Amino acid sequence: MLAAMSSNVELGNPRGAGAFATLDQLLVNKAGGTVINVAWTDRWIEDPGNIHNLGQAARLLSSKGLRVWLYDEYFYPSGWAKGLAVQGQPENQARNLAFITHKGSGAKQLSFRLPADGIRFEYAAFYPNNRTTDGSRAVPVPVQETSVAMQSPAGDWTLYVFYVQKHNVGHGHYHTYEKLPGGGRGYLNFLNRAAVARYLEVTLQPLSTGIAGFNGMFDGLFIDEPSLMSFYSSTTEGGAGFSAVPYGSELFPEFKKLHGYDLQPYLPCLFEGSDEGARTVRIQFYRTIASLMERNFMGQFANWCHTNGIRFSGHFLLEEFLTDQVGYYGDLMKVIARMEYPGCDVLSRLPATYLKDEYLGTRYVSSAARGAGRDRVMVEICPVRGDADVFSRNPFDGYMALMTHVFLHGADHLNLYGHGRVESEVDQQRMNSYSGRIAWLLRNSVHAAEVAVYNPIADVQAAMRPRSDRLPSLDPEASAKDSQVDALAKVLLRNQVDFNFVTEDLVLGGTVSGGQLAIAAQKYRVIILPGLRVIPLAVLQKLDAFQKSGGVVLYTARTPDMGIATAEHAAVRDLVQKLNPCVYLQIPGKSLTTGTKVTASTTEDSVSKFVCDLKQHLKGSLVVGGPCASAVFASQFRRGDNQLYYLINSTDADAAFTCNHLAHGKGTLINFETGTSQDVTLPVNIQLPAHRGMALLVDVAAGKAGATVQPPPEVVRVSSDGITAAKTSQLNIAF
Repeated sequence: MLAAMSSNVELGNPRGAGAFATLDQLLVNKAGGTVINVAWTDRWIEDPGNIHNLGQAARLLSSKGLRVWLYDEYFYPSGWAKGLAVQGQPENQARNLAFITHKGSGAKQLSFRLPADGIRFEYAAFYPNNRTTDGSRAVPVPVQETSVAMQSPAGDWTLYVFYVQKHNVGHGHYHTYEKLPGGGRGYLNFLNRAAVARYLEVTLQPLSTGIAGFNGMFDGLFIDEPSLMSFYSSTTEGGAGFSAVPYGSELFPEFKKLHGYDLQPYLPCLFEGSDEGARTVRIQFYRTIASLMERNFMGQFANWCHTNGIRFSGHFLLEEFLTDQVGYYGDLMKVIARMEYPGCDVLSRLPATYLKDEYLGTRYVSSAARGAGRDRVMVEICPVRGDADVFSRNPFDGYMALMTHVFLHGADHLNLYGHGRVESEVDQQRMNSYSGRIAWLLRNSVHAAEVAVYNPIADVQAAMRPRSDRLPSLDPEASAKDSQVDALAKVLLRNQVDFNFVTEDLVLGGTVSGGQLAIAAQKYRVIILPGLRVIPLAVLQKLDAFQKSGGVVLYTARTPDMGIATAEHAAVRDLVQKLNPCVYLQIPGKSLTTGTKVTASTTEDSVSKFVCDLKQHLKGSLVVGGPCASAVFASQFRRGDNQLYYLINSTDADAAFTCNHLAHGKGTLINFETGTSQDVTLPVNIQLPAHRGMALLVDVAAGKAGATVQPPPEVVRVSSDGITAAKTSQLNIAF
């Protein structure tokens, strides 16, 4: 289904009479539905007429056979409820923890006043001999709400004074109160249970109580990029970042409950130190943030949605970057697993931009969904990033290309902005039919990747040191992990190796048997550890059991030398030494070990060996050959007893390639543009246009294709006009 997204559908509202034309257009163009919201008027959710109109619009759309989703917020992003959630309750506003630091020597009197952006002082301590990451040596000093005064100890020392700070209004340096859509705001603190409860009370509950038949009326609830807004991830106007971490009223007690010690003396470790102790504190801090986000934010939203008969969906901020997954959520894959329809956005206008980094966001989210056993992955396509001129010349082709790619990475439901840019009704129908056919086939099949890549989130948590001297305001070591994962992912994709990301929770909850790790419907034969330094001891022990059952664990670039707690580190090193694994790869781009440049010529043999050894352990026997083979990306499914492959051309030029299956000799090619299919004998030569997809359904019952079997002498051409066949010297399929 393709849901055409409108920012503000006001059916039944005299101001929105033109919306009926939009409804007609959705029907004519074969869209599956739409996303609607309470009208963005001055009184918004406080106007009973707006609530009435929303209910009328939803009923009308449903009566026409369209599926209806509900957008939760006044403008963007989710988390301020037009100020209602924090009105009169400033404790509900997002907060950061920032600091003042001062170095000195010898005893002297010191005093500090609360900075202008501060709310109150929280904790202060001297660190003798400047050993700021050794919390056991901290010498605490008392603090007042707005001032702190103390005498320093003898010798060299460093003073840290921590204070609760007003939140940032956005994730970019260019976000100011004056420029925010919908006006300035007090943003919600998603770490605090009471704040989230208040948001639900003022934003969603009025709809549930004010619209008759609300329960079951909407397919999904679309939340839009709620986050902790605790650092600048981007800037367009220059300026410095800031050193702060997320803060909530439950932070310190939650940390002690989870990790067994007080965080306060170790707070400097969140901003400095590369030693094992400081890294451990950072890992445990962001695990605490994820725990609070999962329980207080996602848990309450999920419960509300379940009670009110609406599936919890939407997307988060910058899902494609591990640094943002940590900084804004603690651990996004853990947090997003609570959604019934996990989602992400695609802002790219062109596939080249999407493949630069955004594709990983789709892959992380779909992996979380599959690991949780969810049956839907939503992607919002909002093409605003990249070459506007190229996209505007042919928006139909742009949308078709983007849809082709997002399905490859796990989407099966699209919410689309800007469908009106495709002016031809015929082209809109083609676009909706193309995406609908792909979504239907993939939804009614079971994803069957045999390879899992362990999510290196703990490595990023360990390296996550916010900094005020650069933008993005993060330590480069944390940012480097994104490019390292991207390099590995592209090696797999260009060799038609499908994969999901797996997490600590998924591995520990999985079942090991007969050389496979079963997680929900997925059964993995190979687990790749992508240059990990940090791995929970329990995960390493589970993977040891997986290997002993016949499974395969491949290490790239290095082996782990840390766990997630001080008591685990030595045990992790001992077990890794006992396992004595082979370590693969220095992938082109950035070395997974040092972050330095590695040329393709120095790594070609290493990559080839890695891919060759990896494929020896896989049962799926799809073989793609020819000069354009690396242009072909594949995702693997089970459909009944047969194997299904969704294949796309990832490049800007037509791709000619050979498709074969080592175990079976018969198959069916499916053309999504026409909805037609053609039975073929394998191997088959295929020509696929730029950024288009097709499917190969392999008939398992047809038996093995012998090495000497030759394809029948026919040409089968599949185009937008249908399928034709003729006799020739070899089999060719042209889409």
